[in-house]
Amino acid sequence: MRISVVIPTYQRPAKLRQCLEALAGQTMDPRLWEVIVVNDGGPDSFQSLDPQLQSQLPLRLHTIEHGGPAACRNAGVAISQGELVAFTDDDCVPLPGWLAELEAGLAQNRADAVGGQTLLIEPAPAGSRCHDLLCRFLYEQLRLPTGDPYLLISSNVIYRRQVLQELGGFDQAIRQAGGEDLELSHRVLAAGYRQRYWPKAQVRHDQQASAWQYVRQQYRYGRGHRLFRAKLAGGKIPRWLGQPRRLDFHRRLLVWMVSERVALPMMALMFVSQAAHFLGSRLPGPPLRTA
Repeated sequence: MRISVVIPTYQRPAKLRQCLEALAGQTMDPRLWEVIVVNDGGPDSFQSLDPQLQSQLPLRLHTIEHGGPAACRNAGVAISQGELVAFTDDDCVPLPGWLAELEAGLAQNRADAVGGQTLLIEPAPAGSRCHDLLCRFLYEQLRLPTGDPYLLISSNVIYRRQVLQELGGFDQAIRQAGGEDLELSHRVLAAGYRQRYWPKAQVRHDQQASAWQYVRQQYRYGRGHRLFRAKLAGGKIPRWLGQPRRLDFHRRLLVWMVSERVALPMMALMFVSQAAHFLGSRLPGPPLRTA
């Protein structure tokens, strides 16, 4: 088995079906890959998967107790068989060449992990557009001195199995807040592995976030970043790999948005959402586990 695709899902049966229908159209020989969908304890997560759709895919379904996306991904890896492990989300629609391009990105970059490009499904509201802008900035503009992006986003990424096994996969302590992909990306780089961005590997993201929903999401991501910072401060992972400091990050983000002629209302939303992220990472709240 060459590639295992792992998809976490929770109570979004219609979106999951849309994702799996897109995977059924992959150009790669289906004998070379498998799909593992891990249900995060939802009673209705699989209700849209009829036998006809399941027969079109090399598909396995697995259910765990509710533990969050990181737990689902790790559970999928544990039962997978592929030499490579790709991840996407249940609200994503992979384009036909997605798997083939992820594999090509690994080979051509001699990389250990590769992140692909996530496209919007139109029409997209303001929050979704802001998220898309931020992802573009992170991948296209923010690289470490080694040339590696410091974040590979879990909705469109592939790893060599031995990397995940050595590092222990995603941190399940980062449960609902988000940010587990940032934490794993940091450990991948700290261990000396190479990760690259490969925009030819594309999925469409069926995200419908209003401006307010996106601000709230960034606050939750800030809560996840608080846990990440605690691990850094506690010496559990190396503290500094060459990432830009917060003020430099925002300065570069502003310069890039001006160069891209981003409209002022979208710039305002970007910085309001970044302020929400900062507050989430700094304000006191329920204790976060660090183990």
